[in-house]
Amino acid sequence: MIKDTFKWKSAILPSNFIELKGEERQQAMQGIIHRSMPLTDRPSEESSHGIIPELHDDIVVFKIELNDISGRYEMHERQDE
Repeated sequence: MIKDTFKWKSAILPSNFIELKGEERQQAMQGIIHRSMPLTDRPSEESSHGIIPELHDDIVVFKIELNDISGRYEMHERQDE
């Protein structure tokens, strides 16, 4: 985020991403559906909240594993000349 040269923040997150398969993939997909459809107790059973069956096998799900986190910032007030 940069407001100007005197007020900015940055973050570096070296990571690995892993394609999920099988049961782990299915659990992740259900978790995404439950988080994005909070107005129902059974999102997977309601047709408007499900995944189109023909596309189900084409969906790729990744998990991001963070290796490290670092960042910098500058927050001092600019002094006009």
